[in-house]
Amino acid sequence: MQNSKNTSKHRTRRICNTRTEPSYRRWLPILLCVISICALLAGCSREKGTEEQAADAVDAAVVIPEDLVVHTEYGDLHYPDRWQEYVTIWQEQNGSTVTVTFETKSGEESYELFRILIGGDGSDVVGSLTDSVGTQRNVYLYVDTLPEDSGLEEAEQTRFYAMQEDLNYLIEHLK
Repeated sequence: MQNSKNTSKHRTRRICNTRTEPSYRRWLPILLCVISICALLAGCSREKGTEEQAADAVDAAVVIPEDLVVHTEYGDLHYPDRWQEYVTIWQEQNGSTVTVTFETKSGEESYELFRILIGGDGSDVVGSLTDSVGTQRNVYLYVDTLPEDSGLEEAEQTRFYAMQEDLNYLIEHLK
């Protein structure tokens, strides 16, 4: 009899263990899946937040520079203010054409950076300006190259080319 009691106890244990293990084994994968999905969703939402924060940081870091505004009869030209101490701007009107010349100086020597013609005729149209009445006129561009024998130091040459490159800023802001 004892032998049969041991066997029945053993069976009971085995039955109990079998009931506990499958229940635990069923819930563990489900729990792991739920945790993984939550982690993925949390990670995805962070990436969106990070992208938005990065875009906001870039927008905040982009500082809109002050402009040197050249007022003409046909509209305004905008050039970056950072070159104010190095650039000289001349404006002439000849008939219906306005010529705006941008120059820089080194010592006693002046170097033309570029010339903008508003109205008139030219070959390199870069945009147009609209005056207060609504008349639209073409804007033409003439860029001079720095002479090889200019005698400018490397820093002055670099500044010259940077000032010429900011011509793109002027073109982008034609209205």
